[in-house]
Amino acid sequence: MASRVMHLLVADRVVEEFDLHDKARVLLGSVAPDGHNNQRDQTHFKGPRYGWSDVTPYQYGRFVAKYHERFSDGFFIGYLTHLVADDVWASAVYFSGVKERLQSGGAYFATLYRDFYLANAKLLEKPNRRELCRALESGSGGCDEIDQEAMERVKQDALRDFDYPASNVDEPLAVLAMDMIEACIERAAIRAIDVAQPWIDGK
Repeated sequence: MASRVMHLLVADRVVEEFDLHDKARVLLGSVAPDGHNNQRDQTHFKGPRYGWSDVTPYQYGRFVAKYHERFSDGFFIGYLTHLVADDVWASAVYFSGVKERLQSGGAYFATLYRDFYLANAKLLEKPNRRELCRALESGSGGCDEIDQEAMERVKQDALRDFDYPASNVDEPLAVLAMDMIEACIERAAIRAIDVAQPWIDGK
């Protein structure tokens, strides 16, 4: 899965593309699926594992089928961007060999999350990105897959991502590369725009 900051940046691109007016709800929706750590298959609309790897696809078509009549609400557009971004990220990590290399060393999640923690700082240091924090603070929303307690918890976690030591900006990543992360954000945004386009145009 991508980091919360990556999800916010993808959602922000979608907001700009479609000139959406409920940015706060789009941003909140973009982190919502991570609200229940023990129910990720449900919140992420996961399908069965592929036969050729341990990757499980994100079936965002099921999400579209369930909620397309509510896509006038930016929360659901944001949620959709999350599912698309995680699908892009899962494929990138698998095909780049990062996951295989980390798993062989036995510290996959610890190493990956440390890199996310450092990468978030590097992404947020760019101009105008801290305004995402102010926008997210006013966001509200929810759906069947996320209860309000979990929704508030993941929102506060996302807001805390904006508070990091200055040293994180310069500390190098261990296994990921910033150009890979930024390319995934761009690809995820392009795909999310493509997937959402018919529903945005038709509302």
